[in-house]
Amino acid sequence: GVPLPPVGEGTRRRLAAVLEEGLEPANPLDAWGTGNDHEPIFLEAVRALADDPAVAAVALCVDLTTEPTPGAGYVRVAAEAAAATAKPVVLLANLSSAVDPRDAAFVRAAGVPVLEGTVTGLAAIRHLLDHRDLRARPPLAPARGVPAPTTDRWRARLGQGTPLSEVEGLSLLADYGIPVVAAVPASSAAEAMAAAGRVGWPVALKTAAPGIAHKTEAGGVRLGLPGPAELRAAYHDLAARLGPEVTVAAMAPPGVELALGVVPEPPLGPLVMVAAGGTLVEVLRDRAFALPPLDLVRALAMLERLRVRPLLDGVRGAAPADLEAVASALVRLGAIAADLGDLLAGLDVNPLLAGPDGCIAVDALVLCYASPGGERRGGDSRPSA
Repeated sequence: GVPLPPVGEGTRRRLAAVLEEGLEPANPLDAWGTGNDHEPIFLEAVRALADDPAVAAVALCVDLTTEPTPGAGYVRVAAEAAAATAKPVVLLANLSSAVDPRDAAFVRAAGVPVLEGTVTGLAAIRHLLDHRDLRARPPLAPARGVPAPTTDRWRARLGQGTPLSEVEGLSLLADYGIPVVAAVPASSAAEAMAAAGRVGWPVALKTAAPGIAHKTEAGGVRLGLPGPAELRAAYHDLAARLGPEVTVAAMAPPGVELALGVVPEPPLGPLVMVAAGGTLVEVLRDRAFALPPLDLVRALAMLERLRVRPLLDGVRGAAPADLEAVASALVRLGAIAADLGDLLAGLDVNPLLAGPDGCIAVDALVLCYASPGGERRGGDSRPSA
């Protein structure tokens, strides 16, 4: 994920003037030929790259084995090159096990980071560029909050330390402006019929038995029930196996399945998550995280990091999903994390269906810390997503 920009013609001429025959003046640059006069060649090469307007930082990639003379060779090149530019210059050692401690200490004393290992070193450079981009973004717009009584009500409920029912979880999302399916609890066949009349046919029927986080795996979900006969049969099946408590919900329009979440991550605090959703969420492990609060720009950037992102553009004739609607849901989830995150052991919205007309949360799992006042206790009760 580290971009390597092409250098300008002036930089190419400058490099060609010092490189040995047969070496291409390009980025990335291989400046090692016969090894003769390698110090001045490398020094001018790093300076030329650093002077190019397209280059943000320069990494001198070598095996930092022991130099015959202290402060010579690559050590001197890195120190002198860094002193000649305001741009970041780092020494990226290919093999961390080969780094000489004496020479690494000399380079670091000159203000040049020594990154030990190619993979982790490149990741550090990517994070540096990400940090630059973050600082260049406009300030966060003021968050569109909810009325204080709403936040106080949910803080009081979460402070009880018991998990929210699915209907309660959807109500929490709705109070913060996240679209949700209509859902009604029921504990008998007659109540399920009345609930279906309220939300409209066809309906989904899901177990609401306590302790079942993954309803599909437990055989606790029936979708697209078209009428009373099918609902009655489905209810009796679920009640016999999993108990009488159920949720009757409206069927959501089709869309790309995503998962949203709030995940506690000490010492950072609650993180907002977006992921590939559905029953394969734990298999795909396609996720992006961010610290709240969020705005639309940052939320859209999270979506761009997902491998399933192309699905939102529409495939095989499907219409593109409303990306801004999904990003808005992430922003509002960030508000939940900011207002209630200290009380949440985890919040899992899976799936969130994203389609051309917006997005809608179909299921919600909300866990609280199990002690009075939301104080944390041992263990990890975060949702599996």
